[in-house]
Amino acid sequence: MREIEQPLREDYQPHTLSDRLVDIANRLNWVSENARDMAVSAALPGAMRECQFCIEWTAAELEPENCAELVDMQRYLGLWRKVWMESQLSPSLRTLLYLQARKWSERVRDFASLSQAA
Repeated sequence: MREIEQPLREDYQPHTLSDRLVDIANRLNWVSENARDMAVSAALPGAMRECQFCIEWTAAELEPENCAELVDMQRYLGLWRKVWMESQLSPSLRTLLYLQARKWSERVRDFASLSQAA
């Protein structure tokens, strides 16, 4: 495992499903809140990668339709990471990431609520 992945996983795994989903939602919210801030542009790909790891370790525990939605988020985060160097120069693309990550964060919070009710 990569240097960042192992410590992150060790810290992440012991938590309940609901807590892990809230963590993913918080990470996505951080991406959203900072997508339009040029001062933190360099940190966004790493934050998106951490979200991808956390999704990978969590998705299989959800209902199939929610799992599929979370995995789609993971794929889109990967695409954003690949194009971020160019995208960060475009205010409209920064706004798109802001809106998309915010929507994802809200959706993952919905999953966390459902997992608490189960």
